[in-house]
Order: sequence, then C-alpha cells, then structure tokens
Amino acid sequence: MVFPPHGALSHPVFEDDPVGLLCSSCGSGHSETLFCLSDQQPVCVVCRDSKAHEDHQFKPAVEAAQDLRQELDQSLRPLKEHLEKAKDTQQMLLVLADCVKKQSHQTKKQIQDQFNKLHQFLEDEEDARLKALREEEQQKIQKMKDKMEAVSREIEALSETIKDTEEQMREADISFLLKYKAVVEKVQHCPLLEEPQVGPRVLIDQAKHLGNLAFNIWSSMRMMVHYSPVILDPNRSTSEIVLSDDLTSFTTEKQRCPNGAGTEMDWALVFGSEGFDCGSRSWGVEVGNSGEWALGVVTDSFEKGVEEVVEGWSVAFSDDEYAAVLSEEQLTSLQLQSNPVRIRVCLDCDNHEVSFYDDDTNTHIHSFTHISPNKLFPYFGTTNKYKIRIQHEDETLV
Repeated sequence: MVFPPHGALSHPVFEDDPVGLLCSSCGSGHSETLFCLSDQQPVCVVCRDSKAHEDHQFKPAVEAAQDLRQELDQSLRPLKEHLEKAKDTQQMLLVLADCVKKQSHQTKKQIQDQFNKLHQFLEDEEDARLKALREEEQQKIQKMKDKMEAVSREIEALSETIKDTEEQMREADISFLLKYKAVVEKVQHCPLLEEPQVGPRVLIDQAKHLGNLAFNIWSSMRMMVHYSPVILDPNRSTSEIVLSDDLTSFTTEKQRCPNGAGTEMDWALVFGSEGFDCGSRSWGVEVGNSGEWALGVVTDSFEKGVEEVVEGWSVAFSDDEYAAVLSEEQLTSLQLQSNPVRIRVCLDCDNHEVSFYDDDTNTHIHSFTHISPNKLFPYFGTTNKYKIRIQHEDETLV
C-alpha cells in the first residue's frame, strides 16, 4: 500500500499549524515535535519534561508515524490475504457457474436425445399398428368387393333367367309346352351362390388392435431401455474419467506408464451417485480386458470430491496380481483359478459385509466383514483406456 509523504499528513485540530504539530499541553508549535506514546498525543520539547508527562515515553513524530505506519501495514496483511482469497473464491465461483451452465446445456441435450429416441420409438410403434389396421381394412374391404361382384353377377344371371322364363310363360300354349322342358332345366340349373356369412370375422378385429395396447407398447419398449443398479457420478470422479452418456460405463484419458512404475495418482477414480446404508445390494461390473482395475465400496466422506476418501474395501487387479485392498498398506494377495471378466459386488449393509464373486462362474473371490456401518458408495478405478461397464439388469415391471 502506498502512503502519502509526511508533509501531506494533517489532523483536523492542527490544520492552522504552519510549522508542525501543536503541542497538546501548551498549544504551541515547534519544528521539533515529539509524540507521547503513552497519551498518543503530540508534545513539544518544553512540555516533555513537565509533571504531566512524567514516566511517559516519547519519540520524534517522524519516527512514531513511521512505526505506526509499519504497524498498520502489518495489521492490513491478514485483510490483504483474505482479500486475495475472496478474489480467488470469486473466480472459482465464476468458473463453477460457467461449469454449471455447460453441465445444464449438456444434460439438457442428453435428456432431449433420450426423449427423441422414445418419441421415435412411439412413432414407429404407432405407424406399425396403424399400418396393420390399414392392411386389415384393405383386405376385408377387398373381400367385400369380391363378394359384391359375385353377388352382382348372380343377380344379373337370376334376373336374366327370371325374365326369359316369364317371357316363355307368356307365349302361346303350344309354344310354351314345346319349350317347357328346356325352360325347366334352365331354371333348375341356374347357379345359386351360398349366402355370404357376415359374422364377427368380417369386421375389423378391434380387440386385437386395442387390447392391452399401452401395455404391449410398454413391453416392447423394454427391449430398448435398460436398468442399471449403479449410476456413476460425474461430480465425484477424477478429471481423467470419461463417462458414457447413460453414466453406466467409463474409460480414462490417461495411460499407465509402459514400465509399470505408476504411483497412486495413476489411478483414475469414479464413485456411484447413490450410497447405501441398509438392506442388501448387488451390482455386476464388466472389467473385460481392462488391464488394471479396482472396485468396491467407500464411506461417505468425500463431499468435496474423491480426495476425501477415508475408508474403503475393494478388490483390485494390478501388475498381473489380484489383491484385497483395505488401504495402501493393507493388501492381501488373492490366488484365483481364472481371470474373471465380470465381477459381482454383493453389499450387505445390515450385516456390515461386502463380498466379491466371479459373475460367470459364481466363484467366491473375497469378503470383507465388520465394515463401516455408515453409508457406503460404489467405487471404481482404472489405469488403462479400457471400458469398464456396470452390467444392465432386468427389473420386474409388473
């Protein structure tokens, strides 16, 4: 902070003093004014030795002012530091606000994409069902037309036969008798169509088109939608994690050093969005050929991110070895008969246990007992650019 020079300082009581500060005792002004540290008032050299200032400490005004400036400057340092922190906080909040806007825009687009897929599915379903209705209508209308044409031909033939017969009947007796046999044969052999049936099958099968319509569409929709028991949290992941749009799989932008000389920071981490503290839960994880992976559960102690994790229970595969991990210092080597591709995590919150299985063979891998009774979150980590995915599971909808 920049201070004005000494001559520019003034005090409201001493604005008319052309020489220096006025003595607080006698009111006189002297070029060599002292400052009484005890009374915090200017004192002239004459009054310094008076009884009123006995045992008081004095300093030249210039020195006293400089000392107080330095003292004030020291007292301002915490404020300056707090000011810098406040500015940093302000900048951080601006960055976070911008991040929130970007997240909102991205999430809005993904929501719209999901609904567009659902809308397209419903439109396709509607088109297919309306097409089936139109085809049935056309088929049955065509059958009606064919029958109507046949009936029209029958009407024409019958009308002609009746007309000819009536004409023969009006002829003279001899002529009528001579032609009678032929007329009778014509009448008897006149083709007669069966009376068309007009039962329910002739009409549109509305029961087929409308029965359980919404349920059938809903059932068909299950083919295009999936349920994941664990949703990954983008806000609780290291910066290297790249999540899929549905937040059920991830990869990492980083790659472990080829020589394998990695550190703890080589692991890219992500956590589940929902924690569990009661009942039993399970989820399958496809690790495939991900090279190195770790998965398990951690306590709810990372409100500010993944750096706040205190307790965790997991199994891991690293440097071609499997291990049960309590902490970096508590590793238990695991000997597995085969390399699992899918791992199932079974969490029993009521009994405070978590177990791991090979999901393809249902082979037990490892269990932790007496784990934390606090809320636990699914935990995942990797060092390689291979996708790790939460397995989709069927949920009973009815």
